[in-house]
Amino acid sequence: MERSNGGGRVQSMKMKSIFGILAVASMGLMANTGTAYAAPTFCVPGPNTDTLLVSDVTFRGNSADDCYGVLGDNNLTLSEVNALWNAKYGTGDYGFAIGDGDDVTIDGVKYGFEIGSGSSGTWDLNVSDPGVAGDFPQTLDILLVLNDDDVNPESWAFYLFNDETFIDTSDADGNTWSIGWTGVNSTPRLDSAFLLFRNGTPGTGSGSGSGQAAVPEPASLLLLGSGLGAAAWRARRKKQQ
Repeated sequence: MERSNGGGRVQSMKMKSIFGILAVASMGLMANTGTAYAAPTFCVPGPNTDTLLVSDVTFRGNSADDCYGVLGDNNLTLSEVNALWNAKYGTGDYGFAIGDGDDVTIDGVKYGFEIGSGSSGTWDLNVSDPGVAGDFPQTLDILLVLNDDDVNPESWAFYLFNDETFIDTSDADGNTWSIGWTGVNSTPRLDSAFLLFRNGTPGTGSGSGSGQAAVPEPASLLLLGSGLGAAAWRARRKKQQ
């Protein structure tokens, strides 16, 4: 999949087959069918009703700006994600997604994602510039989504880092995460995780400068909107263990 920026340079966005083509879920965003969880809520001022805290996940030494969950939904779609975060902490849709071991190029800057396993650990965001000078700074809203499938429906939690500005290729390594909810029949463990990105507001978050964050293309939204591929993520995670 390719996108072209204002300078006429063609950028390649790598969307791996792990997202698959799943049927769009018909259940509502707030559905919690078959679980004993309380209704999902946001965390700020927190904690929320599922005991999540913004401090469950850190990025560049800071706790998340907000979090949401736990949401029981086997086929969480991008349209549901965007409905959840619509007009909260800025506007615009999330459209790029990367999973563990994957990367995405947004307006000339490549972001790679790595995360550990278990019920807590560290995660890294690797930043590189395979293009030409001038791609920085970029300002992005970043959602880290954690999934635990030890109960049915699967449990998802979102952690937002609002208006994160990248001014060079310095990697953001050693960030922390912890699954902050309690399973019905077992101790939760990470089954899959991914990052979602959208435009941020320059000058309001970490770093400074005017951002050039990418606007997701309709084709990207269509692919991701068909489902976030929980089954494929689960198979991949278990194969690695």
